Amino acid sequence: MKSNSIEVIPSGGPVGAQIRGVDLSQDVDDETLARIQDAFATYGVLCFRDQTISPEQQVAFSSRFGELERLTFSQFTLPGRPDVLLITNIEENGRHIGIHDAGREWHSDSTYVPCPSLATFLYAHEVPMEDGQPLGDTLFVPAFGHFEEFDQDRQTLLASLKSIHRMDPRLVKEPGKAPPQAIHPVVVTHPRNGRKCLFVNEGRSVSFVGMDEEESRVLLRKLFARLQSEERIYRHKWRVGDLLMWDNVAVQHHATHDYTWPKHRRLMHRTTVMGEPLC
Repeated sequence: MKSNSIEVIPSGGPVGAQIRGVDLSQDVDDETLARIQDAFATYGVLCFRDQTISPEQQVAFSSRFGELERLTFSQFTLPGRPDVLLITNIEENGRHIGIHDAGREWHSDSTYVPCPSLATFLYAHEVPMEDGQPLGDTLFVPAFGHFEEFDQDRQTLLASLKSIHRMDPRLVKEPGKAPPQAIHPVVVTHPRNGRKCLFVNEGRSVSFVGMDEEESRVLLRKLFARLQSEERIYRHKWRVGDLLMWDNVAVQHHATHDYTWPKHRRLMHRTTVMGEPLC
């Protein structure tokens, strides 16, 4: 596979692009990988359509971007593959075989830990359909490009703040155990491309350090409204064989839950690149 065979097709919005001319079941040479990495740094979300890949091939490609998270104790990983998480609404014997209800609010993955995920890769095995149309779209918005648009006073305030991120208590499986939480700067410098990004999100950010609850709530609402503005949204309509990758620092995402079991089936394999402390 040569780099001159690939094509980058921007979505037309502030994030999102399709990569054509890459077969991820084959080895990706360094020059091609460099072009993909450049596109990833620019667009934050990349889609590779019509792929036919095994879990091992997904892991191999994802690993080119960094060390993968391994979920050793998760009951929702692929058997024998602690680095492949099942995102699915499928039930067997009355029990969910994977994570079925995550992402109902705008969020970035794992911001409630000290080193949030850097990049997520999601491969579509089954996509719910109705009347010939796919269901379960995933929406993305950029976290970059906002800070520079604020006036100097607002920039100074935001740059001085840290926010508390907490896992949704509904996802804590052990009764009585407190959900994990972490503290991150509100404005972070992307570790790989240097962009200034707003690092608060509706699904995980609960308050600001040193600010009372009501003040925190008011400011968070304003920031969420800005981040989620309709004109910035990229909507990905899934097809079987899509491999979608996104940058968890540069973008936020939201899952559309407009499908139901057992009428509709959705099955995705997720791999995730570990992040690093943000500053």
